[in-house]
Amino acid sequence: MARNEAQHIVQQIATLSEFRGKWVDPVVRHALLVSLVTSGYSPEIVRQVENMTAYDMYDVLVNIVYGAEPKERTARAFSFTYKQRPWLDTLPEETKAVILAIANQFIDGGTEAFESGEIFNIQAVRKAGGIEALKKGGNAAELIQQTKLRMFAA
Repeated sequence: MARNEAQHIVQQIATLSEFRGKWVDPVVRHALLVSLVTSGYSPEIVRQVENMTAYDMYDVLVNIVYGAEPKERTARAFSFTYKQRPWLDTLPEETKAVILAIANQFIDGGTEAFESGEIFNIQAVRKAGGIEALKKGGNAAELIQQTKLRMFAA
């Protein structure tokens, strides 16, 4: 990434924690990516050139912009399951099973997996109890948002 694009992001989003909060919002994330592309920088090309195809775009960007150690999608999903265990253990078992099934979709689909309209049609998520089991733990949209935030903090 060109130095000025990285500086531009840091000027807009000073901390990694703030970036994480913005990244989980699809509208804000899209605007950030469009801004990068229209300024002549393609994060996807960087991902390919740097041989980071096993990484979510979040990790590609935070590595370049903030110097954070990137995690492959598989490692990030695994980290989520053990680093977020205290939070998961506060939820009903059915809800926890669905969240873990959704979190595992991150391995193949990255950030977008959480936002797919098909997430509750995936066999593993259906088998875990689907939307009804998720709702036993509270507001489904809020739980998915928390899962995204916690995934990127893992």
